[in-house]
Amino acid sequence: MTSLATETRQCVISPRKEVEPGIWLSTFRFPHDFPGFAGHFPNAPVLPGIVQILAVIHTAGEYTLHRVKNCKFLRPVHPEEELSVRLRLTLGQNPEQGDVIAQGELSANSEACASMALCLRSN
Repeated sequence: MTSLATETRQCVISPRKEVEPGIWLSTFRFPHDFPGFAGHFPNAPVLPGIVQILAVIHTAGEYTLHRVKNCKFLRPVHPEEELSVRLRLTLGQNPEQGDVIAQGELSANSEACASMALCLRSN
């Protein structure tokens, strides 16, 4: 059995790329059989919020989630939609511990679907 984080990484269709200093982009596509859709919701699958958070963490690179500062889901993400992640990384409160703030904007079909600020810590 693989973890949801591993399954999320396998759905990358455009690997993370720095487009400006501190700005990273990546794109994901979650197929109908993606494990995160199981039971969420029967006959009307919606990508769980935790998977969207995992997509932001993956886009950030070699970090783990320390805490969620804020997170707002604006619309559901459905199977086969391309989920684009645009991420700005800045130093966190404890940069000596490897802390960064990941400010993520997610969109699907050119529509905003989530925004979040995550406190991440380097591995």
